[in-house]
Amino acid sequence: MIAWLRDTSDEALVQHWLSQLWSVTGIEIALNETGLWVRVEEGEHLSEFDILKMLPGAERFEVFQGNLLRAIGDTVPSRRLNVPQWYSVREMASLVLPPALPIRSKPEEQLNLADLQLRWAVTEAVEEAAAIICDWSSWHHYAVRAPLARLQHLRFAANPHGTALVIGRPVPPIPGTRLLENSRILLPSPYTWAPKVPASSIREKLGVDQDAWVLWIERDTLQTIPDCQLLGASRTSIRATQEALRTKLD
Repeated sequence: MIAWLRDTSDEALVQHWLSQLWSVTGIEIALNETGLWVRVEEGEHLSEFDILKMLPGAERFEVFQGNLLRAIGDTVPSRRLNVPQWYSVREMASLVLPPALPIRSKPEEQLNLADLQLRWAVTEAVEEAAAIICDWSSWHHYAVRAPLARLQHLRFAANPHGTALVIGRPVPPIPGTRLLENSRILLPSPYTWAPKVPASSIREKLGVDQDAWVLWIERDTLQTIPDCQLLGASRTSIRATQEALRTKLD
């Protein structure tokens, strides 16, 4: 089996590569701290030339028993392939939203959009994602293995249903719904709101504190999370949260 590795430090490039691979069948994709991995599924016969056209500059490895990797041109394996899970291209790039975070549990604390007369609209600007909603297991697997330098700018919250919200640029290279941010209002990429009114006006009309985060991850519902509920992405906080969630996630 042959695997290809491409660096994922530039999120815009990752999205471009996924769009290039969108219509290709017979391949699987994974992300880990080293980058984006692509492999040809068993029984498929895509040519290496086809893959390299879509992933220019990718490193190419031969995969041996035990997931040992030998770079093409080398004589002996030099590393081991360790990825949490393989996905189809559409699973990796899907914009299907996971369950909403029930950050606020009281019905009266759900925010009503009826009086705002706002709607989602595709943004014309190219923006870097500021946050991601993902499975807790994916975030936990990444966070306990990633270099600390890749965690120090991130903050997160989680719920008992196994969903995590991770905030910080760049977002971690894991599957999930990437969110754009405007004055702490988060919407799924590539959306903003229309008509364009100041974020401060939205907050004022809804009675939301200036330091709170507003999650607009469903078209007809807004939810909030106080800034103080977000934890810094340290190893200690990740493991403590995993322990607290273990019984409910199991």
